[in-house]
Amino acid sequence: MNQKLSLKEIISYALGNTGYVVIYMIFSGYLTMYYTDFAGIDAAAIGSMMLLARIFDGVSDLFVGHLIDKTNTRWGKARPWIMGSVPFLAIALVLSFAVPQSMSGSGKLIYATITYFFLTVVVYTICNMAFITLLPLMSTDAQSRTKAANAGAFIGPIAVLSISYVAMPIVEKIGWTGMAAVFAVIGFAMILICALGTKERTNMNENNEVINAERIPVKESLKYVFKNKYFIIFAFLFIISYITQGLTQGCGLYFARDVMGDINYFGTLNLFGFLPMFVCAFFLPALTKRFGKWKVVMGGYVLSIIGYAIIGLFAESFPLVAIGLIIKGVGAFPLTTLMYALLGDVIDYGEYKFGKRVDGMTSSCVSFGTKVGTGIGSAILGWGLSLGGYAGAAATQSATAVAAIRAIYSYVPMVVTAIGMILYCFANLDKISPEVQAKIAENRMATEAHE
Repeated sequence: MNQKLSLKEIISYALGNTGYVVIYMIFSGYLTMYYTDFAGIDAAAIGSMMLLARIFDGVSDLFVGHLIDKTNTRWGKARPWIMGSVPFLAIALVLSFAVPQSMSGSGKLIYATITYFFLTVVVYTICNMAFITLLPLMSTDAQSRTKAANAGAFIGPIAVLSISYVAMPIVEKIGWTGMAAVFAVIGFAMILICALGTKERTNMNENNEVINAERIPVKESLKYVFKNKYFIIFAFLFIISYITQGLTQGCGLYFARDVMGDINYFGTLNLFGFLPMFVCAFFLPALTKRFGKWKVVMGGYVLSIIGYAIIGLFAESFPLVAIGLIIKGVGAFPLTTLMYALLGDVIDYGEYKFGKRVDGMTSSCVSFGTKVGTGIGSAILGWGLSLGGYAGAAATQSATAVAAIRAIYSYVPMVVTAIGMILYCFANLDKISPEVQAKIAENRMATEAHE
Protein backbone atom coordinates (compact mmCIF):
# COMPACT_ATOMS: atom_id res chain seq x y z
CA MET A 1 0.00 0.00 0.00
CA ASN A 2 1.43 3.38 -1.05
CA GLN A 3 1.88 5.45 2.09
CA LYS A 4 3.42 8.56 0.55
CA LEU A 5 1.45 11.60 1.66
CA SER A 6 -0.15 13.86 -0.94
CA LEU A 7 0.42 17.63 -0.96
CA LYS A 8 -3.19 18.13 0.10
CA GLU A 9 -2.69 15.97 3.18
CA ILE A 10 0.58 17.65 4.10
CA ILE A 11 -1.08 21.08 3.88
CA SER A 12 -4.14 19.87 5.80
CA TYR A 13 -1.94 18.43 8.54
CA ALA A 14 0.09 21.66 8.67
CA LEU A 15 -3.09 23.71 9.05
CA GLY A 16 -4.22 21.43 11.86
CA ASN A 17 -0.91 21.89 13.62
CA THR A 18 -1.29 25.65 13.20
CA GLY A 19 -4.77 25.51 14.69
CA TYR A 20 -3.41 23.85 17.80
CA VAL A 21 -0.61 26.42 17.93
CA VAL A 22 -3.22 29.19 17.88
CA ILE A 23 -5.21 27.67 20.75
CA TYR A 24 -2.09 26.83 22.74
CA MET A 25 -0.55 30.28 22.18
CA ILE A 26 -3.62 32.05 23.51
CA PHE A 27 -3.97 30.12 26.74
CA SER A 28 -0.26 29.65 27.40
CA GLY A 29 0.85 33.16 26.41
CA TYR A 30 -2.01 35.37 27.60
CA LEU A 31 -4.12 33.58 30.20
CA THR A 32 -1.74 34.14 33.12
CA MET A 33 -1.58 37.90 32.50
CA TYR A 34 -5.36 37.96 32.09
CA TYR A 35 -5.74 36.26 35.46
CA THR A 36 -3.20 38.41 37.34
CA ASP A 37 -3.70 41.85 35.78
CA PHE A 38 -7.37 41.88 34.71
CA ALA A 39 -9.20 39.30 36.82
CA GLY A 40 -7.06 40.17 39.86
CA ILE A 41 -6.27 36.60 40.93
CA ASP A 42 -3.11 35.92 42.96
CA ALA A 43 -0.16 34.79 40.81
CA ALA A 44 0.93 32.02 43.18
CA ALA A 45 -2.62 30.64 43.35
CA ILE A 46 -2.81 30.62 39.56
CA GLY A 47 0.52 28.81 39.31
CA SER A 48 -0.59 26.14 41.77
CA MET A 49 -3.94 25.72 40.03
CA MET A 50 -2.29 25.27 36.63
CA LEU A 51 0.15 22.69 37.99
CA LEU A 52 -2.67 20.76 39.64
CA ALA A 53 -4.56 20.71 36.35
CA ARG A 54 -1.55 19.29 34.55
CA ILE A 55 -1.16 16.50 37.11
CA PHE A 56 -4.73 15.42 36.34
CA ASP A 57 -3.82 15.73 32.68
CA GLY A 58 -1.25 13.00 33.08
CA VAL A 59 -4.01 10.57 34.02
CA SER A 60 -6.43 11.77 31.35
CA ASP A 61 -3.75 11.41 28.65
CA LEU A 62 -3.40 7.68 29.25
CA PHE A 63 -7.16 7.22 29.41
CA VAL A 64 -7.77 9.10 26.15
CA GLY A 65 -4.87 7.29 24.48
CA HIS A 66 -6.49 3.97 25.34
CA LEU A 67 -9.84 5.15 23.96
CA ILE A 68 -8.16 6.07 20.68
CA ASP A 69 -6.47 2.66 20.51
CA LYS A 70 -9.88 0.98 20.96
CA THR A 71 -11.45 3.08 18.19
CA ASN A 72 -11.80 1.41 14.79
CA THR A 73 -14.04 3.16 12.27
CA ARG A 74 -14.03 3.72 8.52
CA TRP A 75 -12.80 7.25 9.30
CA GLY A 76 -9.90 5.84 11.30
CA LYS A 77 -8.87 5.96 14.94
CA ALA A 78 -7.91 9.59 15.49
CA ARG A 79 -9.98 11.69 13.09
CA PRO A 80 -13.39 10.99 14.71
CA TRP A 81 -12.06 12.24 18.05
CA ILE A 82 -10.68 15.41 16.48
CA MET A 83 -13.97 16.26 14.77
CA GLY A 84 -16.01 15.51 17.88
CA SER A 85 -13.94 17.49 20.38
CA VAL A 86 -12.79 20.59 18.49
CA PRO A 87 -16.08 22.55 18.93
CA PHE A 88 -15.85 22.13 22.70
CA LEU A 89 -12.19 23.17 22.61
CA ALA A 90 -13.14 26.49 21.04
CA ILE A 91 -15.92 27.05 23.58
CA ALA A 92 -13.65 26.19 26.52
CA LEU A 93 -11.02 28.72 25.39
CA VAL A 94 -13.58 31.53 25.37
CA LEU A 95 -14.99 30.55 28.78
CA SER A 96 -11.50 30.64 30.31
CA PHE A 97 -11.21 34.32 29.37
CA ALA A 98 -14.64 35.20 30.76
CA VAL A 99 -14.14 35.35 34.54
CA PRO A 100 -17.13 37.29 35.98
CA GLN A 101 -15.83 40.53 37.50
CA SER A 102 -18.70 40.59 40.00
CA MET A 103 -17.32 37.52 41.79
CA SER A 104 -15.24 37.62 44.94
CA GLY A 105 -11.54 36.72 44.85
CA SER A 106 -12.22 33.13 45.88
CA GLY A 107 -15.14 32.90 43.46
CA LYS A 108 -12.92 34.03 40.60
CA LEU A 109 -10.32 31.41 41.49
CA ILE A 110 -12.99 28.69 41.58
CA TYR A 111 -14.37 29.79 38.20
CA ALA A 112 -10.86 29.92 36.73
CA THR A 113 -10.11 26.44 38.09
CA ILE A 114 -13.27 24.88 36.65
CA THR A 115 -12.92 26.43 33.19
CA TYR A 116 -9.18 25.82 33.02
CA PHE A 117 -9.64 22.16 33.98
CA PHE A 118 -12.35 21.78 31.33
CA LEU A 119 -10.07 23.41 28.73
CA THR A 120 -6.88 21.52 29.50
CA VAL A 121 -7.76 18.28 31.28
CA VAL A 122 -10.78 17.38 29.14
CA VAL A 123 -11.20 18.89 25.67
CA TYR A 124 -7.62 19.91 24.83
CA THR A 125 -6.42 16.48 25.94
CA ILE A 126 -8.92 14.66 23.72
CA CYS A 127 -8.43 16.87 20.67
CA ASN A 128 -4.65 17.18 20.90
CA MET A 129 -4.10 13.51 21.72
CA ALA A 130 -6.04 12.54 18.62
CA PHE A 131 -4.02 14.97 16.49
CA ILE A 132 -0.72 13.69 17.87
CA THR A 133 -1.81 10.12 17.11
CA LEU A 134 -2.85 11.10 13.57
CA LEU A 135 0.59 11.53 11.98
CA PRO A 136 1.87 7.99 12.72
CA LEU A 137 -1.47 6.67 11.44
CA MET A 138 -1.21 8.61 8.18
CA SER A 139 1.97 6.89 6.99
CA THR A 140 4.82 4.59 7.96
CA ASP A 141 7.10 6.42 5.52
CA ALA A 142 9.62 8.32 7.65
CA GLN A 143 10.32 11.00 5.01
CA SER A 144 6.61 11.68 4.50
CA ARG A 145 6.08 12.06 8.24
CA THR A 146 9.06 14.41 8.45
CA LYS A 147 7.70 16.52 5.56
CA ALA A 148 4.29 16.83 7.22
CA ALA A 149 5.80 17.74 10.59
CA ASN A 150 8.14 20.19 8.91
CA ALA A 151 5.27 21.88 7.04
CA GLY A 152 3.37 22.29 10.30
CA ALA A 153 6.39 23.78 12.02
CA PHE A 154 6.85 26.18 9.10
CA ILE A 155 3.29 27.57 9.15
CA GLY A 156 2.92 27.51 12.96
CA PRO A 157 5.39 30.35 13.62
CA ILE A 158 3.46 32.58 11.22
CA ALA A 159 0.43 32.17 13.47
CA VAL A 160 2.49 32.85 16.59
CA LEU A 161 3.96 36.03 15.11
CA SER A 162 0.59 37.25 13.93
CA ILE A 163 -0.94 36.65 17.35
CA SER A 164 1.99 38.39 19.07
CA TYR A 165 1.37 41.59 17.12
CA VAL A 166 -2.43 41.70 17.04
CA ALA A 167 -3.68 40.03 20.23
CA MET A 168 -3.18 42.96 22.61
CA PRO A 169 -4.59 45.54 20.14
CA ILE A 170 -7.63 43.28 19.80
CA VAL A 171 -7.92 43.17 23.60
CA GLU A 172 -7.89 47.00 23.68
CA LYS A 173 -10.75 47.10 21.17
CA ILE A 174 -13.07 44.24 22.14
CA GLY A 175 -11.70 42.96 25.45
CA TRP A 176 -10.05 39.74 26.57
CA THR A 177 -13.12 37.56 25.96
CA GLY A 178 -13.57 38.95 22.46
CA MET A 179 -9.91 38.30 21.65
CA ALA A 180 -10.22 34.69 22.83
CA ALA A 181 -13.36 34.23 20.70
CA VAL A 182 -11.61 35.48 17.56
CA PHE A 183 -8.74 33.03 17.88
CA ALA A 184 -11.00 30.19 19.05
CA VAL A 185 -12.89 30.40 15.74
CA ILE A 186 -9.65 30.52 13.74
CA GLY A 187 -8.20 27.51 15.59
CA PHE A 188 -11.46 25.58 15.21
CA ALA A 189 -11.54 26.10 11.44
CA MET A 190 -7.93 25.02 10.92
CA ILE A 191 -8.23 21.87 13.02
CA LEU A 192 -11.46 20.87 11.28
CA ILE A 193 -9.77 21.26 7.87
CA CYS A 194 -7.05 18.90 9.09
CA ALA A 195 -9.53 16.25 10.17
CA LEU A 196 -11.42 16.42 6.88
CA GLY A 197 -8.38 16.65 4.61
CA THR A 198 -6.24 13.76 5.88
CA LYS A 199 -6.46 9.97 5.72
CA GLU A 200 -5.29 7.22 8.05
CA ARG A 201 -3.40 4.34 6.41
CA THR A 202 -1.23 2.36 8.83
CA ASN A 203 -4.31 0.70 10.31
CA MET A 204 -5.94 0.04 6.90
CA ASN A 205 -5.33 -2.56 4.17
CA GLU A 206 -5.40 -2.16 0.39
CA ASN A 207 -9.20 -2.27 0.45
CA ASN A 208 -9.40 0.50 3.10
CA GLU A 209 -10.53 -2.03 5.69
CA VAL A 210 -9.35 -1.81 9.30
CA ILE A 211 -6.42 -4.08 10.12
CA ASN A 212 -4.74 -4.82 13.42
CA ALA A 213 -8.07 -4.05 15.03
CA GLU A 214 -7.32 -6.08 18.12
CA ARG A 215 -8.66 -4.31 21.16
CA ILE A 216 -5.88 -4.49 23.70
CA PRO A 217 -6.98 -4.20 27.36
CA VAL A 218 -5.81 -1.04 29.09
CA LYS A 219 -3.55 -2.91 31.51
CA GLU A 220 -1.88 -4.71 28.63
CA SER A 221 -1.52 -1.45 26.69
CA LEU A 222 0.15 0.17 29.68
CA LYS A 223 2.48 -2.80 29.99
CA TYR A 224 3.62 -2.49 26.36
CA VAL A 225 3.98 1.28 26.62
CA PHE A 226 6.04 1.33 29.81
CA LYS A 227 8.24 -1.53 28.61
CA ASN A 228 9.12 0.68 25.62
CA LYS A 229 12.16 2.51 26.99
CA TYR A 230 11.89 5.21 24.35
CA PHE A 231 8.36 6.03 25.51
CA ILE A 232 9.73 6.89 28.95
CA ILE A 233 12.57 8.98 27.52
CA PHE A 234 10.33 10.89 25.12
CA ALA A 235 7.69 11.52 27.78
CA PHE A 236 10.34 13.36 29.81
CA LEU A 237 11.72 15.09 26.71
CA PHE A 238 8.30 16.50 25.90
CA ILE A 239 7.85 17.60 29.52
CA ILE A 240 11.16 19.45 29.30
CA SER A 241 10.31 20.98 25.93
CA TYR A 242 7.01 22.34 27.15
CA ILE A 243 8.41 23.61 30.44
CA THR A 244 10.63 25.93 28.39
CA GLN A 245 7.76 26.86 26.07
CA GLY A 246 5.45 27.46 29.02
CA LEU A 247 8.04 29.70 30.65
CA THR A 248 8.95 31.77 27.60
CA GLN A 249 5.41 32.13 26.24
CA GLY A 250 3.86 32.80 29.65
CA CYS A 251 6.60 35.20 30.69
CA GLY A 252 7.05 36.90 27.31
CA LEU A 253 4.56 39.71 27.93
CA TYR A 254 6.04 40.40 31.37
CA PHE A 255 9.59 40.36 29.97
CA ALA A 256 8.72 42.79 27.17
CA ARG A 257 6.92 45.22 29.46
CA ASP A 258 8.87 45.05 32.71
CA VAL A 259 12.43 44.17 31.58
CA MET A 260 12.59 45.60 28.06
CA GLY A 261 10.33 48.53 28.95
CA ASP A 262 7.57 48.20 26.33
CA ILE A 263 4.86 45.52 26.06
CA ASN A 264 4.76 46.12 22.29
CA TYR A 265 8.20 44.49 22.08
CA PHE A 266 6.45 41.16 22.63
CA GLY A 267 5.66 40.76 18.94
CA THR A 268 9.17 41.73 17.88
CA LEU A 269 10.73 39.36 20.40
CA ASN A 270 8.69 36.54 18.92
CA LEU A 271 9.67 37.69 15.43
CA PHE A 272 13.37 37.23 16.19
CA GLY A 273 12.65 33.94 17.91
CA PHE A 274 10.59 32.48 15.07
CA LEU A 275 12.11 34.10 12.00
CA PRO A 276 15.01 31.60 11.92
CA MET A 277 12.45 28.80 11.76
CA PHE A 278 11.28 29.92 8.33
CA VAL A 279 14.85 29.65 7.05
CA CYS A 280 15.50 26.36 8.83
CA ALA A 281 12.37 24.82 7.33
CA PHE A 282 13.99 24.83 3.89
CA PHE A 283 17.13 23.06 5.09
CA LEU A 284 15.79 20.65 7.71
CA PRO A 285 14.79 17.81 5.34
CA ALA A 286 18.22 17.86 3.69
CA LEU A 287 19.99 18.04 7.06
CA THR A 288 18.03 15.11 8.50
CA LYS A 289 18.61 13.07 5.37
CA ARG A 290 22.37 13.65 5.56
CA PHE A 291 23.01 13.59 9.30
CA GLY A 292 19.94 11.84 10.72
CA LYS A 293 17.32 13.19 13.10
CA TRP A 294 19.31 12.44 16.25
CA LYS A 295 22.34 14.58 15.36
CA VAL A 296 20.21 17.46 14.12
CA VAL A 297 18.15 17.50 17.32
CA MET A 298 21.30 17.35 19.45
CA GLY A 299 22.64 20.39 17.60
CA GLY A 300 19.35 22.13 18.35
CA TYR A 301 19.83 21.59 22.07
CA VAL A 302 23.31 23.14 21.99
CA LEU A 303 22.17 26.24 20.10
CA SER A 304 19.15 26.72 22.36
CA ILE A 305 21.33 26.72 25.48
CA ILE A 306 23.67 29.30 23.96
CA GLY A 307 20.71 31.50 22.96
CA TYR A 308 19.15 31.43 26.42
CA ALA A 309 22.49 32.35 28.00
CA ILE A 310 22.88 35.42 25.79
CA ILE A 311 19.33 36.58 26.57
CA GLY A 312 19.89 36.27 30.31
CA LEU A 313 23.28 37.98 30.33
CA PHE A 314 22.24 40.93 28.17
CA ALA A 315 18.53 41.30 28.96
CA GLU A 316 18.61 45.13 28.86
CA SER A 317 20.19 45.24 25.38
CA PHE A 318 17.60 44.79 22.65
CA PRO A 319 20.17 43.99 19.89
CA LEU A 320 21.86 41.31 22.00
CA VAL A 321 18.55 39.86 23.13
CA ALA A 322 17.58 39.68 19.46
CA ILE A 323 20.79 37.79 18.67
CA GLY A 324 20.12 35.37 21.52
CA LEU A 325 16.57 34.82 20.29
CA ILE A 326 17.78 34.13 16.74
CA ILE A 327 20.28 31.54 17.97
CA LYS A 328 17.63 29.98 20.20
CA GLY A 329 15.17 29.99 17.30
CA VAL A 330 17.56 28.06 15.07
CA GLY A 331 18.05 25.51 17.82
CA ALA A 332 14.38 25.28 18.74
CA PHE A 333 13.20 24.40 15.23
CA PRO A 334 14.45 20.80 15.15
CA LEU A 335 13.37 20.36 18.77
CA THR A 336 9.79 21.35 18.02
CA THR A 337 9.62 19.70 14.59
CA LEU A 338 11.56 16.46 14.68
CA MET A 339 10.29 15.39 18.08
CA TYR A 340 6.88 14.75 16.53
CA ALA A 341 8.40 12.87 13.62
CA LEU A 342 10.46 10.83 16.08
CA LEU A 343 7.28 9.83 17.90
CA GLY A 344 6.42 7.66 14.89
CA ASP A 345 9.77 5.93 15.37
CA VAL A 346 8.91 5.30 19.03
CA ILE A 347 5.60 3.71 18.03
CA ASP A 348 7.34 1.64 15.34
CA TYR A 349 9.89 0.47 17.92
CA GLY A 350 7.07 -0.72 20.18
CA GLU A 351 5.54 -2.74 17.33
CA TYR A 352 8.97 -4.12 16.43
CA LYS A 353 9.79 -5.07 20.01
CA PHE A 354 6.48 -6.47 21.23
CA GLY A 355 4.45 -7.16 18.09
CA LYS A 356 1.71 -4.78 19.27
CA ARG A 357 1.01 -1.31 17.89
CA VAL A 358 -0.55 0.99 20.52
CA ASP A 359 -0.55 4.32 18.68
CA GLY A 360 -2.83 6.26 21.00
CA MET A 361 -1.31 5.11 24.26
CA THR A 362 2.23 5.70 23.02
CA SER A 363 1.28 9.11 21.63
CA SER A 364 0.10 10.01 25.11
CA CYS A 365 3.75 10.70 25.97
CA VAL A 366 3.46 13.83 23.82
CA SER A 367 0.18 15.00 25.30
CA PHE A 368 1.40 14.07 28.78
CA GLY A 369 4.58 16.05 28.22
CA THR A 370 2.68 18.99 26.74
CA LYS A 371 0.30 19.26 29.66
CA VAL A 372 2.68 18.49 32.52
CA GLY A 373 5.47 20.58 31.02
CA THR A 374 3.22 23.57 30.42
CA GLY A 375 1.78 23.17 33.91
CA ILE A 376 5.19 23.10 35.54
CA GLY A 377 6.26 26.09 33.44
CA SER A 378 3.12 28.01 34.42
CA ALA A 379 3.62 27.08 38.07
CA ILE A 380 7.24 28.26 38.01
CA LEU A 381 6.05 31.51 36.41
CA GLY A 382 3.33 32.08 39.00
CA TRP A 383 5.48 31.14 41.98
CA GLY A 384 8.44 33.11 40.62
CA LEU A 385 6.34 36.23 40.14
CA SER A 386 4.96 35.87 43.66
CA LEU A 387 8.40 35.31 45.22
CA GLY A 388 9.73 38.31 43.33
CA GLY A 389 6.96 40.49 44.76
CA TYR A 390 5.09 41.04 41.50
CA ALA A 391 2.06 43.34 41.89
CA GLY A 392 -0.47 43.07 39.07
CA ALA A 393 -2.04 46.47 39.74
CA ALA A 394 1.28 48.35 40.03
CA ALA A 395 2.36 50.75 37.26
CA THR A 396 5.99 49.68 37.70
CA GLN A 397 7.47 46.58 39.26
CA SER A 398 10.14 46.30 41.97
CA ALA A 399 13.74 45.38 41.19
CA THR A 400 13.24 41.90 42.66
CA ALA A 401 10.16 41.31 40.50
CA VAL A 402 12.06 42.40 37.37
CA ALA A 403 14.96 40.11 38.31
CA ALA A 404 12.54 37.20 38.76
CA ILE A 405 10.98 37.84 35.33
CA ARG A 406 14.44 37.96 33.75
CA ALA A 407 15.46 34.63 35.28
CA ILE A 408 12.18 32.94 34.38
CA TYR A 409 12.53 34.02 30.74
CA SER A 410 16.18 33.00 30.27
CA TYR A 411 18.18 31.19 32.94
CA VAL A 412 15.52 28.72 34.07
CA PRO A 413 14.73 27.48 30.53
CA MET A 414 18.48 27.32 29.82
CA VAL A 415 18.99 24.89 32.70
CA VAL A 416 15.92 22.85 31.76
CA THR A 417 17.10 22.59 28.13
CA ALA A 418 20.51 21.35 29.29
CA ILE A 419 18.80 18.56 31.22
CA GLY A 420 16.89 17.63 28.06
CA MET A 421 20.09 17.43 26.04
CA ILE A 422 21.62 15.01 28.55
CA LEU A 423 18.51 12.82 28.45
CA TYR A 424 18.39 12.84 24.65
CA CYS A 425 21.84 11.20 24.56
CA PHE A 426 20.02 7.94 25.39
CA ALA A 427 17.44 8.19 22.57
CA ASN A 428 19.29 7.58 19.31
CA LEU A 429 16.59 5.84 17.28
CA ASP A 430 18.40 6.46 13.98
CA LYS A 431 20.75 3.57 14.68
CA ILE A 432 18.01 0.97 14.81
CA SER A 433 15.44 2.45 12.38
CA PRO A 434 16.38 0.33 9.30
CA GLU A 435 16.14 -2.90 11.29
CA VAL A 436 12.85 -1.81 12.86
CA GLN A 437 11.21 -0.92 9.53
CA ALA A 438 12.38 -4.14 7.87
CA LYS A 439 11.02 -6.28 10.71
CA ILE A 440 7.66 -4.49 10.74
CA ALA A 441 7.26 -4.93 6.98
CA GLU A 442 8.14 -8.60 7.28
CA ASN A 443 5.63 -9.18 10.09
CA ARG A 444 2.83 -7.41 8.24
CA MET A 445 3.44 -9.38 5.06
CA ALA A 446 3.30 -12.59 7.08
CA THR A 447 0.05 -11.51 8.76
CA GLU A 448 -1.63 -10.64 5.47
CA ALA A 449 -0.47 -13.96 3.96
CA HIS A 450 -2.24 -15.88 6.72
CA GLU A 451 -5.50 -13.96 6.29
